[in-house]
Amino acid sequence: MAASRKKAKKPMEQPARDLLASQGAAAAIAWLESQPDPAAVASAFDALARHAYTHHKDIGAMLAIAQAGIEYALRTSLEVAEDDADLAFALSGHAKTINYNLSANTWPGWADEGIAITPEQQALGYQAAHKNLELAEILDKGDLALGRAYWLIGAHELAAANPAAARAAFEQAGRHAAAAGQPGEARLNEGYAHLAELLADPSQPAARQGLRAALADLPQYPQGEFFARQLQTAGQVFQPSEGA
Repeated sequence: MAASRKKAKKPMEQPARDLLASQGAAAAIAWLESQPDPAAVASAFDALARHAYTHHKDIGAMLAIAQAGIEYALRTSLEVAEDDADLAFALSGHAKTINYNLSANTWPGWADEGIAITPEQQALGYQAAHKNLELAEILDKGDLALGRAYWLIGAHELAAANPAAARAAFEQAGRHAAAAGQPGEARLNEGYAHLAELLADPSQPAARQGLRAALADLPQYPQGEFFARQLQTAGQVFQPSEGA
């Protein structure tokens, strides 16, 4: 939901990328699991899964890496909980992040070039969206994380053609975004709620007007142009005959 930012690679990331390219996901996963520093390993799993998506356009590899990373982070969190509560909390946080990114990367509403997502992969993303919300609540991540978690659930409900559930999730997301002091994200969720209404009934003029108003308003907010493009693309994906 936030714009991507280029970051310097960490020491584990390049060897893992090299293994992914030369020997495949299984070799990269095995190498990461053999490394010390569990928090760094969990972070590297997330980075490698995102790399598989953005650079290799390989949803299968992304899923394998992300699922291995989630399992590693949660398993290791339990193993260290008694001796290092801070590390256990951090690892659970990494598991939450990987769930979020797995779910976002199996949503077809981005319309990313070279990416093809199967219904089975979308179903895994739907499950990950709910796990992300569960972890956000358990870890008490606050309104911003909860808002983004509900947005992600709404996005997957939209893709699954469940407009009532999508609208309810977007409305919940908007309330959390407003409570977090993020009016741009709140307005974005209003736009998505209108898109869900149009999925239920494309003839609704009020919903179409509301969507267009949201698209016009969004550029005034931080990251607003990115949000407007995101919403417009989703409109084209899920309402191709009408657009936004």
